[in-house]
Amino acid sequence: MINRSVVFIGFCLVPFLALAQDGQVFKCTLNDNIRRVEVVALEPGQSVPCEVRYAKETEAAGAEQVLWRATNEAGYCEARAEEFLEKLESWGWQCDTGNSEDSEDSEDSEGSEGSEGSEE
Repeated sequence: MINRSVVFIGFCLVPFLALAQDGQVFKCTLNDNIRRVEVVALEPGQSVPCEVRYAKETEAAGAEQVLWRATNEAGYCEARAEEFLEKLESWGWQCDTGNSEDSEDSEDSEGSEGSEGSEE
C-alpha cells in the first residue's frame, strides 16, 4: 500500500519538478496588461531551492516580486505558482506558457496580487 502511495505521489510531482528545472514562465494577459509568473530553480538540475517570481510587465516594467520560495520541499514552488495562476485566471486573466513572446493577446484587467509567503 505504501509503495502505491509513493508511486502515485511521485507521478503527481513529476510535472511540477519539470517546471522548476525548465525555469517555466507563464504569461498572463488581460486587455493590454501583461503579467509574468515564473518558477525559478536557484541551483541547476535541482528542484529546490526555488522561487516563484511575479512581474507586472506593462504596469511596472522591470519590477519583479518573489511571492514564494522553498529551500527543502520539492514541488512547493510549482504548487504555489499553479494556485496563483488559477487565481489570476479566476479574475479573467488568460495564462499560458510565456516562453515565446509571440502571443500579445490581451484581455480586461481588474485583479489584485497574491499573498506573499515562504516555506522553510
